[in-house]
Amino acid sequence: MGKLLLSADGDIMLYEVNKKILDDFDNLIDQFFQWKKTNCYDEQLFVKFLQQKYENIKWYKF
Repeated sequence: MGKLLLSADGDIMLYEVNKKILDDFDNLIDQFFQWKKTNCYDEQLFVKFLQQKYENIKWYKF
C-alpha cells in the first residue's frame, strides 16, 4: 500500500492505495481523461474512476 495526496483547489485528501496505482499513475491519468464525460472534474471523480478499476481504496481527509 502507498499514500496518494489529491486536491482540486480545495481540501487535500489523503488516499491509501494499492502500490500498482502509484506505479501506473501516469497511465491511469491518461485513461481517466478518456473515461470522463465532462470538462468539469475534481479529485472525487478521479477516485471514483480508480475505484471502478481497483477495489478497496481507502481514503482519509488530511
